[in-house]
Amino acid sequence: MKDFFQGYNITADVLRQAPVLTDTNTEFIPHNSVCRYFGMVHEQLDYECFVKSYQTDERTWHNVTLKEMLATVNKRWKLDSSEMGDCKPYFCVSVPGQSKWVQADSVQTMTQAAAGSGLTHSKRARDDHDIHAQRTQDKSVNVSGNGSNSKHQRLSTAQTVQADAVKRINAQPVLLSRQSGCLVRLYAEDIELRLHDMVEVVGVYQYVPEVVALGFGNMTLDEAKRSTFQPIPCLAPTLHAITVTKVTPFSLSRTTPSLGIDELQGRAQQLRAQAIDVLAAPLGGDMLAAEYLLLQLISRIHHRVSSQALGVLSLNLFMPAKDATTPNTAKGPDSADAGAAPVATLHASRVHLSPVGAAVKAAVASLVPACVALPLTLTSLNKSPLQPHKGRDDHVVKTALQLAPHTQLLLDETDMQQGQLTDVGCKNIVALGTLMASQVVNYDFGAYSLPMPVDVPVTVLSVGASLLKPSVDLELPINTAGMTPQSAGVGEDSLRAIRAYLHQVQHLEFKMDKDNSAWLETEFVDARRQDQSVTGSDFHKQLTLARLLSVSWAETQMTKVRWHQMKAMEHARLSRLKAARPDHSVGSVNKIVSAKCG
Repeated sequence: MKDFFQGYNITADVLRQAPVLTDTNTEFIPHNSVCRYFGMVHEQLDYECFVKSYQTDERTWHNVTLKEMLATVNKRWKLDSSEMGDCKPYFCVSVPGQSKWVQADSVQTMTQAAAGSGLTHSKRARDDHDIHAQRTQDKSVNVSGNGSNSKHQRLSTAQTVQADAVKRINAQPVLLSRQSGCLVRLYAEDIELRLHDMVEVVGVYQYVPEVVALGFGNMTLDEAKRSTFQPIPCLAPTLHAITVTKVTPFSLSRTTPSLGIDELQGRAQQLRAQAIDVLAAPLGGDMLAAEYLLLQLISRIHHRVSSQALGVLSLNLFMPAKDATTPNTAKGPDSADAGAAPVATLHASRVHLSPVGAAVKAAVASLVPACVALPLTLTSLNKSPLQPHKGRDDHVVKTALQLAPHTQLLLDETDMQQGQLTDVGCKNIVALGTLMASQVVNYDFGAYSLPMPVDVPVTVLSVGASLLKPSVDLELPINTAGMTPQSAGVGEDSLRAIRAYLHQVQHLEFKMDKDNSAWLETEFVDARRQDQSVTGSDFHKQLTLARLLSVSWAETQMTKVRWHQMKAMEHARLSRLKAARPDHSVGSVNKIVSAKCG
């Protein structure tokens, strides 16, 4: 594909002028235009082989690389004079949970791109060995859609065939319903994409409604899908990729400033305090809870050891309640009650976020580029699987756990009552627990399960003990009694600076030298000497918290100041936990406080 565009004067500035393809503007971007697309890899389809070019009896070469389907086959096509190619098709979808400020940046980018100029073709000398002598005839490519070639180019060459296609399309409007997403055809062999990867694709956009009518006749949509085993091109807009780049959710923002390292370290204290104020507003002014939530926003997986993901911890912010009960967990096959359905503390009617959950989600979404909030209700858990799986059409069904890297996942179970979990609900609880414990989402393909590593920090809001308590790393009681969720009153310029601060400290390169390792090892030995029940997992949580606390101050190395600050935070958290549950694990909590924070 890159060779196909060698004759064009394509620069980074020109590519930035290309319009951004979204689920809402596909009808306004001309066919065969160059455009950009930001999305997440939802499914990898089977490799495709196709005819790149063919020669007729007149010894004329026709290039069909960018054509979805030939309406008619030239009878003078010489089968022994053709060139074959292959591509890797990926079905991509919009980034789940994309924040409004990122979407506004994309709209602004598209508006600015509308005034851009088109690609200009520069002549190049013909190569005697170039079999594509007539390639320039197919190079009518636009960037902005303002040129003379902005009209849709049809694949049909005969007017009678096209008219018949239009009749069939009008008779079957179901075939014109758009699929949400984009089919990306990747021709480069040196790029390998994985599920959940976020990509920026620059390519040639194609949308040809006649393809369905011409290719599938009077078939229904289901029949057409079964006959192709691929997303139908006209239902999912197609991009023939020129360049593909892996990006992060923050890359979608074009207006957030970039802070230099000196400016970042100089403003870290101010921006950190402002971020905590924003997060504390929906939590009733609870600064400790807001600080732990801040650490969630800058956490990411920096290493994986076996089945353990290092760098991310799950957090449970819960509101103490006198009548809060600990939910029963699903029992295994060896249990005496294995045949009975588990009882969970769930509410049967709510399918939306609680006021506290909505307020926390709004605060988090104002600071990070992607945030997904799921209300854990009896209805939602029992209704459909959260685990990605293949549907009846043999394609992956889009579920709530297919998330881009660094997406903040908020689970809201703050309004709960007794209810019964079905088999689907139990599997959903297991899927959420696996995500929180191992940062893995299992794809159910029927005969086998495919574990897919993810990087999604999880925060749970609950009243009393969470249903997901066995998978929670940190529990912190908060007090929101009589609290009315409100805005922190931070201006838009300050929010942009906070977003830049969060993104840059999240990706700071943190180092641990030999001196740090020595005194940290001494800390662990002392903790074990005081209490033998302290494990390596407990110490790992402390190290992760101390690391996140350090980078939140824009520091790249562990210091004793931050270590003791982390221990003070943990002491305050565990003291609250002891006060909220005086009759629950008092002894073990006291041991942890004295051993770790004493």
